[in-house]
Amino acid sequence: MSWIVEDLASKDHFIKVNRWNWYPTLELIGAWGIIDSQRLEWMTSNGDVTITEKEAQEIGTRLNAYLSILSEKHRLQLNLKVTEKPDDFKLYEGKDMEKNYSATYQWLIIFKDFCLTSKGFIVG
Repeated sequence: MSWIVEDLASKDHFIKVNRWNWYPTLELIGAWGIIDSQRLEWMTSNGDVTITEKEAQEIGTRLNAYLSILSEKHRLQLNLKVTEKPDDFKLYEGKDMEKNYSATYQWLIIFKDFCLTSKGFIVG
């Protein structure tokens, strides 16, 4: 499953993200309290959710600060812990299922830049 995150000002400005990167990203945004829990939940199920320009700027600004303490070898796990351990690309099941999810440093940079340059966005 993947999502398209589209700038409200231009259909030509968009990014795509897979669930493995998206879910930890949403957990981080949720921890910051920028977006209400109902919209965060909808953002996991491909519902068209609109994020205002103000919210996008806040996400981008917080990501910028957050990323300043990380490096390219870091990944953000679903439990919001950061690891340097490379992804082993195994598919985990059961109690280890959350090991499947981690937002890469590279993805978080892409998303940060998108947030800071967008006029808000829609997730669908």
